[in-house]
Order: sequence, then C-alpha cells, then structure tokens
Amino acid sequence: MEGKKMVEIVNMINAQVSIVLKEFHFDHTWRKKGDKYKIDFDLLQQMMYDNGTRTMFEDGTLYIQDLEVKKELDLEPQDAEEPQNIIVLDDSQIKRYMTVMPYHEFKANMDKVSNEQCMAVVQYAINNKILDVEKFKYLKERTGVDALKSIQMNEDAKEE
Repeated sequence: MEGKKMVEIVNMINAQVSIVLKEFHFDHTWRKKGDKYKIDFDLLQQMMYDNGTRTMFEDGTLYIQDLEVKKELDLEPQDAEEPQNIIVLDDSQIKRYMTVMPYHEFKANMDKVSNEQCMAVVQYAINNKILDVEKFKYLKERTGVDALKSIQMNEDAKEE
C-alpha cells in the first residue's frame, strides 16, 4: 500500500496565518514567517475549492515549493518549468532587489510578484533602512506605504 502524498506548506509573510475549514475538519495556524506544516495532498486539493484558501496560495501568503503539486492544483501552468504565477522572494533576493538591481530590472521583476510580496519588500527596506527613492516611489504606488516616511518616523521615535 502506498503512503499518502504529503505537501509542505510554508508561511511567507511576517504575520500569523490561519486556515479553519470545519467541513474538512481542518484548523491550523502558521504562527510566523517560515513556519511549515505538512498536509495530505487529497485534503489540500479539496480545500482549494474554498476561495479564501486558494487566495492565500495565489497571493503568496502561503507557499508550496513543489512545482508539480502546484501544477496539479492549477496554481501554475502545466508546462511551467519554474514558478510563473506565484513568485516568492526570500530575504537575500529582496536585499539584491533593493540594493544592487538596476531600477528597470527591479520594476520588471516586481511587476510579477503579488501585493503580499511587495509588502514584504517594503517591510524589509524599512527594517534595514535601505534608501532608494526611485524604488520607493514604485513600491508606494503598489502598496500605498511610504517607506521613506516610515524610516524617518522610526528614526524620530528612536531620538525621543
């Protein structure tokens, strides 16, 4: 008898994320960014009919690394050889985007990521005091967050 196919799900945002679906007897909370939880593929496949659950995967809040699983769940095109719809940036990629990447390349790449990922880039820039006015203008248009102002407010608060 073959074992159940398990899928690892990762929280990709700096916040607690929960899925509670009583009809599937499923209730789990990922407490912080990077938390992982394995779930049976068949159950996950059924859970994807819930719009809220599907949205968390589509916007990059929750992430599945296995490309084949993402294809089976219709989160990525069947002919994809690398993720196309759901691009998740790790901290080292965000640092590269915000520091050494030229603006035109930054914009082209950021146009492909979800708003959740865009917010993660803003938060990283604020936390690490990375200053790039041109990139911040783009990020403000996407997220509504003025990263320059946030950095200044944080500095002002430290001085008090």
